[in-house]
Amino acid sequence: MSWQMLLFYSMFFLIYGLANYYIGLRGWQALHNIFASNWVVWGWAGSVFLLALSLPVGRFASHYLPHYLGKVFIYIGSYWMAAMYYLFLLLLICDLLRLFNRLTGIAPSALQGQFPWMILIVLVVTAGLLVYGTWNSRHPVICNYEVSLNQKASTLESMQIVEVSDIHLGWIVGIDRFRQMRDMINSLQPDMVLFPGDIVDEGIDPDAEQQMPDVLQSLQPRFGTFVALGNHEYISCQAG
Repeated sequence: MSWQMLLFYSMFFLIYGLANYYIGLRGWQALHNIFASNWVVWGWAGSVFLLALSLPVGRFASHYLPHYLGKVFIYIGSYWMAAMYYLFLLLLICDLLRLFNRLTGIAPSALQGQFPWMILIVLVVTAGLLVYGTWNSRHPVICNYEVSLNQKASTLESMQIVEVSDIHLGWIVGIDRFRQMRDMINSLQPDMVLFPGDIVDEGIDPDAEQQMPDVLQSLQPRFGTFVALGNHEYISCQAG
């Protein structure tokens, strides 16, 4: 591993650890004020610890684990990564609002001291965002853009180009989802297909890796399919 990648991973996991600590601490404080039982509080702390641990285990130890177990860790870790992002931002907004209210006293007295319930609202909102994001990712939408050129570059009157980016084919987005995208692309009868990067994720399921070339070759554009490498191809060492 190069020193650049070592530095990148060191900074990433430092920030990752601090963010998880912040989420765990705020949840601990809120639950401690709501529930009398220490089991709930310790259950929260243990859950956050295990969820935070699932990402590095899934990414770095999946090759040494049984296939199904590695996939479970990657699924849990990936969803926790998304949840952590929303939780961190929403909790930070709550803390900033509390600080602003402490300085100004602008909030009504009835809302004073409602921080624990704000945390529960944050958890519900985060869960809703994860459900919506999952549904949205499984129902890709075709967006149409028309570009007019003042000069003709060839005898063609028009050209239909399909661009698909950030597929992140791997453990979460499987080969069946990729085939679904292939069918959507072919239904548009494109003249050219562009993949501007991040076709694969950091890690890719071995079955998906073997079948991906066949899916790409089954695309039917008149003038070809063009692929550019993204950062995830380099991170996953797929660029070579």
